[in-house]
Amino acid sequence: MPELNLTPFPELITPRLFLRELRTEDAEEIFLLRSDEKVVRLAQIAGLLAGPSQKLITG
Repeated sequence: MPELNLTPFPELITPRLFLRELRTEDAEEIFLLRSDEKVVRLAQIAGLLAGPSQKLITG
């Protein structure tokens, strides 16, 4: 598999979506999403949960 170069991190912008690299200031919004029972249940099903919000952003 070829190695990905994510420096600078690519951005994807559409009329309904703005996908960019996570930033430290995103922690509150991520916390709110991860505090929502429905989001957590769906994320667990998809295997998306990993560590606290801040660690998710900063690695």
